[in-house]
Amino acid sequence: MDSIKTSTGNKEVSVERDGKIAGVISFNPSDIIFAEKFYGLIGEFENKFAEYEARYDELDTDKS
Repeated sequence: MDSIKTSTGNKEVSVERDGKIAGVISFNPSDIIFAEKFYGLIGEFENKFAEYEARYDELDTDKS
């Protein structure tokens, strides 16, 4: 029997928490918009981390 096979090109990555699969992220690695948004999100995380680190340092200094 003939068959037709298709592929979206999507990749799946499982997300684990406490050793159990909490979900699956499915994405197309050739999707430029996804890549741009992903790297933008990383930038936002880095900015927030720096902000929280500065706030922590302020609180730690106030305790002394």
